[in-house]
Amino acid sequence: MTNSLLARTICCIGSLVFLLPALLAQDVMRFKEQLRTAETFYEVMDVINTEYEALPENIREKGGQGYVKEKRLRRWEWYNSHFLNGKGEIADVYEIHEKESAKIARQEDLRGTESSWSSIGPDNTDCLSAPCYWPGIGRINRIAFHPTDADILYVGTAFGGVWKSDDGGASWVNIFDHSPAIGVSGIVVSHEDPDMIWVLTGDGDANSQSSLVNRFDAVSASDGVYKTIDGGNTWYQTGVLSGLPYFPYQIVQNSNNANLLMVATSAGLYKSTDYGETWTNKFVGNVQDVMYRPFGNRLYWVDQNNCYYSDTQAETWSTSAMNIDPPTGRKALASSRDDLTKLYLISGPVTDTGFYGGIYQSINSGVSFSRRSNAPNILGNSDNGMDARDQSSYDLCLAASHEDHTHLISGGYNAWRSTNAGVAWQIRSGDVESDADYLHDDVHDLEFNPLDDKLYAAHDGGLSVSEDEGATWTTLQADIRSTQSYHMDKDIDGSERFLLGNQDNGVQYSVSSGSATFGHISSGDGFATSIFRSDGSKGYVSINDNLYRFEDDGDTRTRLTPNDHVWFTPIEVHNTSFDDVVAGNGGRIWKSTDAGVTWTTIFNASASWALTTCPSNNDRLYSTGYTTWRDHPEGTAYRSDDFGSTWTEIGLNQPTFFDTIIRLTDIEVHPLNSNRVWVTNAGYVDGQKVMYSFNSGSTWLNASHNLPNVPVFCIAISSTNQVFVGTSLGVFYNSPGESDFVPFNNQLPNTVVTDLRIDESLGYIYASTFGRGVWKSPLPDDDCDDNITLVGNEGGTLFYEAGTNIGTTQTFIGSSENHITYKAGTRVRFSPGFKAEANSTLVAYIADCGEEGVRNSGIDHDHLTEVNRSSFDIIGSEGLRQVQVQIDLSRSYELRLLDENYQTIQIMHQGKLSSGQHTWDLDMTTVEANFLLLTQSGRRIYLQEL
Repeated sequence: MTNSLLARTICCIGSLVFLLPALLAQDVMRFKEQLRTAETFYEVMDVINTEYEALPENIREKGGQGYVKEKRLRRWEWYNSHFLNGKGEIADVYEIHEKESAKIARQEDLRGTESSWSSIGPDNTDCLSAPCYWPGIGRINRIAFHPTDADILYVGTAFGGVWKSDDGGASWVNIFDHSPAIGVSGIVVSHEDPDMIWVLTGDGDANSQSSLVNRFDAVSASDGVYKTIDGGNTWYQTGVLSGLPYFPYQIVQNSNNANLLMVATSAGLYKSTDYGETWTNKFVGNVQDVMYRPFGNRLYWVDQNNCYYSDTQAETWSTSAMNIDPPTGRKALASSRDDLTKLYLISGPVTDTGFYGGIYQSINSGVSFSRRSNAPNILGNSDNGMDARDQSSYDLCLAASHEDHTHLISGGYNAWRSTNAGVAWQIRSGDVESDADYLHDDVHDLEFNPLDDKLYAAHDGGLSVSEDEGATWTTLQADIRSTQSYHMDKDIDGSERFLLGNQDNGVQYSVSSGSATFGHISSGDGFATSIFRSDGSKGYVSINDNLYRFEDDGDTRTRLTPNDHVWFTPIEVHNTSFDDVVAGNGGRIWKSTDAGVTWTTIFNASASWALTTCPSNNDRLYSTGYTTWRDHPEGTAYRSDDFGSTWTEIGLNQPTFFDTIIRLTDIEVHPLNSNRVWVTNAGYVDGQKVMYSFNSGSTWLNASHNLPNVPVFCIAISSTNQVFVGTSLGVFYNSPGESDFVPFNNQLPNTVVTDLRIDESLGYIYASTFGRGVWKSPLPDDDCDDNITLVGNEGGTLFYEAGTNIGTTQTFIGSSENHITYKAGTRVRFSPGFKAEANSTLVAYIADCGEEGVRNSGIDHDHLTEVNRSSFDIIGSEGLRQVQVQIDLSRSYELRLLDENYQTIQIMHQGKLSSGQHTWDLDMTTVEANFLLLTQSGRRIYLQEL
């Protein structure tokens, strides 16, 4: 084995065998042995794909009989395919990112633009049609309470930091945006001083020991424990837990001694006796839950096999006795202030249809346990508990009421309630948003607030609260902007209408310009999104392994064929014909000319990674992908000049293309010239990030320049040749005529940027992120503000530029993630209140505006009040053609022929046009034109290559 992390992963993958019924053990043993021989990510995926292709559809879709459901594997595949080194092995993400961030900080001659990002949402969802299943805004992992004020709440998200509410969940603010790892698996608010808070970083639930994800997920491993002593205004990283990669599960504080903390991780149990400043390992193993007895010093923790208790703070410990040994699987603990001698334990996995590991009760403070029940299956997704499904490795939790310890709530697929200490159970989850008992699937944490005994549930859709132990639920996630978006599309010409494909929360559509409330179209894992340019109320999306057409602003949704279990499929609709749509696949491309009713299959090309239309050429498409897993990583790029009917390979067979291909994540074209195309590459191969072609892919130039050696996810190009690149370290910008990229991240959280869109009519660039929703920043312009005054607590990579003066009272904590640059023409003034602690990088210098860098962003742009969807097609042969113009708004227009330099050759029409279709004849045998341009009041409405 060439990679120790991969080796440990394969070992953990093998642990799936312990989850199987005996009758399937032989099949999975074979699966396990095949995985043991795989040495790269590609080989692992080859084994997995072969195995899952042979499974019954219901097992692939829902899991069971020892197999995790395919959706989790495809998520895992998508993440990790971006974070590979040149050998196809998972890289040490945080070590590389820290190195690359420091390299950027040392480039003192590299000056940045003053980007200014602000959040758009979503912070809430509206259901666009009934019935509405499982709407939400993003996964929440953990819940914490203020020790004396029941209205002050804290939640930790999967990839979106920590959020705080001062009003019982009515509104929220983010207090943890700039850690290297803003996934959260534990929060402690000190009972001694509520301004002292600890956060356990990383997303342990997505990396559970019994799943294929464990110890092989580059995105969400832990970066340790972070601490604040001022209520979350500033944070710093505490001492190291483990020197090896690990995944986090929980952090707790001793109720009698505030300086005692314990952390449960996949690398063991860690202890601090100095308020979290330093940590020591006290127990080796995969510890997935840890708990102190209320008002006492007794400590409990669980691993895959046992429960342990200690009265010496884990210096010594005993193993709890069980009257029936639970199976090997994930476990969780619960206790109540109502009776301090009682302790409860839930254990997975499912052992047979309707049966699972069981609920156990201790009546002697954890010395021994007896099983109360192991049926019905409260870990599955059946309302009556009579299924064999189980995802306890992903989400498993248990809570006991502080008013009556016999009242228990369990969490997994659904929430269940018992009022007799776990003997009998009733489901407490509804699927339809309009029902009072609605609770989003996949519950990760359940907590009774000890101050008022309200029950809170953290789940894949956000946060909910119940005052009747789950009989009814109220959602509380408004203002929590934690959506994990795979892809985004944006409507054109002046509106802020968005279509988002999101993990766990399906497809969301912004139907109100500028609103942070997005409409819910569908549940599941939304992926690719394509808004129809000629009518933004409809488009196409891919969800899980299906394709859908939506119309009427999402009110109408139609499932399309083909449907052969192809996950995360790119899809694009023609610029002017809604009937014409193309979708990608591993070994083929699908094309439909009747809005997805029937499809033609093209086998000589692939669009499994990326697919794009061309704004200036309705017939041209570009794609990237691989034809089969066996050929991977030899993915490549393709071009079609007849909207997907035929394809030409333009990547791998070109000698100047990428030397090493990890995953070709995006392919984009210049908005005015479809011959100019850019391709991006994921992974950790230095200098292999961006390729550019000026001749439709016939030849390529390396345009990576000085980009850091981190995965690139997306790219966007403006009509003035501004280039923006989205990476796992934020956004980087290359201005026209410059050879270097500069960071473009002011106010942007430290999260992966998955997609970029530019709307030049509004003057903004838009970014979707994997954990913090959608953001926008003004595009760079040619002017510096004369004077800038900066205040507040800041973090991350920041660049500020002023023509005359910068004044600052900002505060920067001592973090290696902070890189701050000030540049002014006359003076940078640090006024009382300014603070930049050790380990932060601070540069201030005097230079003229635009010198040694690019100019800062404009601050304000006027929004247009109407959207003009006029467009045209060109019909006919190469010589004689007919221009068919579809006018949306009755206005005065100019229709011009332009040369290759966009200079006017001929004005074909000048004056008012009514709404509807208009035609003109065009004789290309007598006119040498390159472009056709339609303008209204001097503003470009549509441009088409000839």
